[in-house]
Amino acid sequence: MAWADKLDELRARPEGERQRLAIWGAILITLILFLLWLFNLRLVWQNKPAPAPAPRSELSGLAEWWREAVTRIQIGWQTIKQN
Repeated sequence: MAWADKLDELRARPEGERQRLAIWGAILITLILFLLWLFNLRLVWQNKPAPAPAPRSELSGLAEWWREAVTRIQIGWQTIKQN
């Protein structure tokens, strides 16, 4: 078993060297994941469809809010009158 021999060989090394190997291994794995993430992000940006233009309202946000509030009040008043 080659991997078991490699583990025994690694265990025989001094603690400082094993820590150094662990740190470099973590840095290497992080770098690989970061590069994969960047590649995936580039693919997402390339395949993203163009956004549809937002519908334009003639009224501003506040005027639209007031119009909706008055409409709800009118509907409520009509409901009260019917009962």
